[in-house]
Amino acid sequence: MVVSHAHLLMRGAIDGLGLAWVPATMAEQELNSGALTEVLADWKMTYEGYYMYYPNRNLPPLFRLFVDALKLNINEIPGTFDGVNQIADLIGKIKRQ
Repeated sequence: MVVSHAHLLMRGAIDGLGLAWVPATMAEQELNSGALTEVLADWKMTYEGYYMYYPNRNLPPLFRLFVDALKLNINEIPGTFDGVNQIADLIGKIKRQ
């Protein structure tokens, strides 16, 4: 199955369509509830972090805010993906002002 979002991939695994590789923090609730089962534990991949490439250092203020937010230790934000959504919400609020 080819999808453009990890949540869709995880949903496919829950529905029995096959295996899915998603970040452990994303699947934590489903693993704890038994909806998903970890397999191939010896083949875990490590994730070192985000890398961003942009054309120059003259960034628009909203993009600079986004980059600075990503530089935060993402593990300190409750629920990694919730943290990214919180950042996006913050940027949206600032943009509407």
